[in-house]
Amino acid sequence: MGFTVLLSQAMKGAAVSAVMAPIAMQGAQQLGVDPQAMAMGIALATSMAFVTPLGHPVNILMMGPGEYRRRDFLRVGPPLTLLLIAVVLVMLPVRWPLTPRWRPGARPSPPMRPRAPFASRLRRS
Repeated sequence: MGFTVLLSQAMKGAAVSAVMAPIAMQGAQQLGVDPQAMAMGIALATSMAFVTPLGHPVNILMMGPGEYRRRDFLRVGPPLTLLLIAVVLVMLPVRWPLTPRWRPGARPSPPMRPRAPFASRLRRS
């Protein structure tokens, strides 16, 4: 997560996630953890671009009208980034546990019955 946050300070978040997501997914499979949890960690880490104005287009757009300088980003960005990393590390396993929801060789759940189309469920008067 830390490397992803560092990359997102200088690169666009979509590019960082395109590079880091396959690495995280492969690592998740090798560790036997839920790949979706790792992908969410990467997605959230790429959105933490507060340290430099280059990390997000909105940062650059607000430099002029807000009269912000790079020094302002360097003063406020690192504490905010560390705070969000801590919040994500605590809250991410609550919503996306690292344990996989399925195990290889486990019996699959029965398929759902198909439902009738919406129009046929309406009562006719």
